[in-house]
Amino acid sequence: MGDFIKISRPRFWMYTFGTFLIGIGASTNINSAVTNDFMIFLWLIFFTFPANFFIYGINDLADDDTDSFNPKKGTYEAKIKKSQHRKIIFWIILTNIIFLPLFYYAKNEVKIMISIFYLFNILYSLKPIRLKGVPILDSLSNGVICVSVGLLGYLLAGGSNIVWSYTIAGGLWCSAMHAYSAIPDIEADRKAGVKTIATLLDSQWTLYVCTIVYFLISVIFLYKNMTWYALLSVPYIILMILSFIKIRENKPIFMIYRFFPIVTLCVGGVIYALNISLT
Repeated sequence: MGDFIKISRPRFWMYTFGTFLIGIGASTNINSAVTNDFMIFLWLIFFTFPANFFIYGINDLADDDTDSFNPKKGTYEAKIKKSQHRKIIFWIILTNIIFLPLFYYAKNEVKIMISIFYLFNILYSLKPIRLKGVPILDSLSNGVICVSVGLLGYLLAGGSNIVWSYTIAGGLWCSAMHAYSAIPDIEADRKAGVKTIATLLDSQWTLYVCTIVYFLISVIFLYKNMTWYALLSVPYIILMILSFIKIRENKPIFMIYRFFPIVTLCVGGVIYALNISLT
């Protein structure tokens, strides 16, 4: 079971769990949400190990081609063996199917969001489509996944007035996060013949795109007079600047990349607190 936990990449759980919480916070606080609907507590559990084992388990099963060239596999991230494939598939199905009652009893709009979550994760990793190998759509599809999780939390907590400008900002944030995370994998992806936004644009231009996206997110919130939210792009812009420096020194950005989940955890906590203050 320890191997499966590693495959689920616990350091990245906040990308689903945190986004779900942020969605809840846009409607009410977590205590009120769970008190009013105990199912939300079960959804919280789902967005820890089960959802992430589904995301990254499928991703690792499909990425044999590029993972064989990737030095972070087996060190920073788990590297699966072919002998584990059937066992991983079995446990992905089992750990997700036990949450089917949540899907069955959910409102129709919630069913749509969780269906989008599953569908786009499958489309991202698996052939024949495998959006991971379709530059630009690889990042945009991750934005769709992020939005589906956030809206899922919002709708479950009783939210009904979706502000699409904020929703788009959240999707752009996740798209930029994906594009940035693809930079350390450029060499491995090129060796495997996998085309990504980072292999298309190369590292420096991918960083330019990410930086522009973070500025755009700030502009969206400034336009809505949400200054504190706009300022939360600053830590990411700093990470982009530090990454530019590394690239111009012909050094890998991996050490900067490792701080990304920590920054995201802190920023996500602030966003949740800000959401609560407005509800």
